[in-house]
Amino acid sequence: MHRCFSRFLVALLAFGLPPVHGIAFAAATADCPGIPVQVISGSAPDRALVCSGAVKAVTFLQRHGLAMKESIQVRLTDAAISDHGTHIGLYDAKAKAIEFLSFRQAVRQCEKQSPFRTLMDEALYTSFAAHELAHAIADQNFQIKPGSRIAQEYVAYVTQISTMPSQKRLEILQNYSMSAFANPQQMSLLYYELDPNAFGVKAYRHFLTLADRTAFLQAVLTGTIRLGDSPTGLR
Repeated sequence: MHRCFSRFLVALLAFGLPPVHGIAFAAATADCPGIPVQVISGSAPDRALVCSGAVKAVTFLQRHGLAMKESIQVRLTDAAISDHGTHIGLYDAKAKAIEFLSFRQAVRQCEKQSPFRTLMDEALYTSFAAHELAHAIADQNFQIKPGSRIAQEYVAYVTQISTMPSQKRLEILQNYSMSAFANPQQMSLLYYELDPNAFGVKAYRHFLTLADRTAFLQAVLTGTIRLGDSPTGLR
């Protein structure tokens, strides 16, 4: 099945598989305003879009007590991500870097099956940058490392959908009629693997039901609340 989405790399690293490297990047860089994120290579418009998503992610997560503790590099590429050809972005926890498609490549790659059942545009592209930064920030804040894959994806999708422009968010939510997850036990790895974007919508709707959203995220970070522990034993 063709999928166009983002993924956290920590599970691969746990098995000793190599991170994604080997692509030669141009010297052009952008330091995102006010945050320790550097975007390497790509066009100036693409770097600006990625920085916009990064700033949104940092701002959103700071409101919920997740601080950005270390700098992150985002490396833009016009080629499909090696060994992960359906992904828009990939966070490498060991390298503290994100490999991310250029906007042109993201549009091209998502033509067959669009993420969230909508066409790739600048708003959606920026939201995926926020998604990847959320992975990086969550990884810096988990007290039991690595956080489970589902915990990581919950934080990333909640951040991504929460920080979208309201019109894009409404469009996406209208594409999915399913209800929120009723409780953390419903958030399974199997459900995520079957449809990552549907998982994201259900996670976001669950987040909206919470009386204290910050407390819930903090409980996920400390391990007080466990979300879909991976069968590999990762935490």
